Parts: sequence; C-alpha cells; structure tokens
Amino acid sequence: MDGIMLLDGGEVLAVTMGSRLSNNTFDIHFEKAREDVDGAYNAVNCEFARHLRLKYPEVQYLNREDDMGIPGLRKAKLSYQPLQLLEKFRATWISEDDR
Repeated sequence: MDGIMLLDGGEVLAVTMGSRLSNNTFDIHFEKAREDVDGAYNAVNCEFARHLRLKYPEVQYLNREDDMGIPGLRKAKLSYQPLQLLEKFRATWISEDDR
C-alpha cells in the first residue's frame, strides 16, 4: 500500500492511497481533498502519479476504480483520458439448497 498526503503547513489538504494490482498496473483506492481548496484533487492526483512513476517505473497503468455512477466522479475520471473503461458486473452464487 502506498499513499501521499498534501499539507499546507500542518494542515491536511488532500490524501490518496492505492496498491499494486500487477507488475504494470497500480490501483488507486481513494482520493480525498478539501472541496474549499481549488485544485487540491488535481494536485494530489498529479503528485501521486509522479511518486508512483519514480517508485515503480515499470507501472504503465493507473486504475481509478469505480465512479459509482456519480456524475462528478465520472467527469473527473474521463478527464484523465482513460485507455479503457470496463463495465462492472455482479455475480451471486446460488447453491443447490437455494433453488
């Protein structure tokens, strides 16, 4: 697990964390930033990507996870010009006893 925190003095402006999915893919689990600080989300995203490039030069892809259908999150996700968007599915195991 890796993460960074952006600070202004001792005040937290933004935080993000993620972990490796594979040799060439890193999964960003979450980003949180102060809404009243203009550019905080962009800054934490950019700095984390820079940190990951230095620490894991073999990583080619950043997975931004599900946007949960929230328009603002979808817009932000698309602004990074993703290579691919995958449709999410849910499966439920039905045992013989449940039939």
